[in-house]
Amino acid sequence: TWGLSFSQEMKIMYAILLSFCLIWVTFQEDPSLAFVAQFIYSGARFPAQVSGKWFKNFGGLTNVGIRQLYLLGREMRKQYIEDGGLLDSKYNPFQFLLRASNDSYRATIMSAYAYSRGLYLPGTGYLLNKYQMENAVPPTNFTNITNIKKDLGNAALLNYLSLIHI
Repeated sequence: TWGLSFSQEMKIMYAILLSFCLIWVTFQEDPSLAFVAQFIYSGARFPAQVSGKWFKNFGGLTNVGIRQLYLLGREMRKQYIEDGGLLDSKYNPFQFLLRASNDSYRATIMSAYAYSRGLYLPGTGYLLNKYQMENAVPPTNFTNITNIKKDLGNAALLNYLSLIHI
């Protein structure tokens, strides 16, 4: 490190990456969209401290903040997936990278999750083939594994949710 905080290093890294991408696109014979960077701030947060009193959920998102980032994710889904065709409708880790800075850790991670839930809706998650469905059970004793497998069907997660790398 250069004696900088994690968030300062992240900002420098993003600036270098964005600059590289802009230079690369500039020197292409047929310039077309090759990279999109979106920087967002967390949604509405709980205050950490008011009048000397610490809050239980300090720094985390409020329900309003969760809704704000979910709605932003839905709007980006419309622009990048439904209308623009820039991203696959199912999460593809080679197309989409989501990062959260370390500033106010709870709020940024919660914001990233809420945003990703809007971008990749339930029903767009991973499917298992027959072999995977039969063998995707951890080596432990379950009391109701038959019911759980029935609820899941061929989905990796309930409601076909997608896991997004953060």
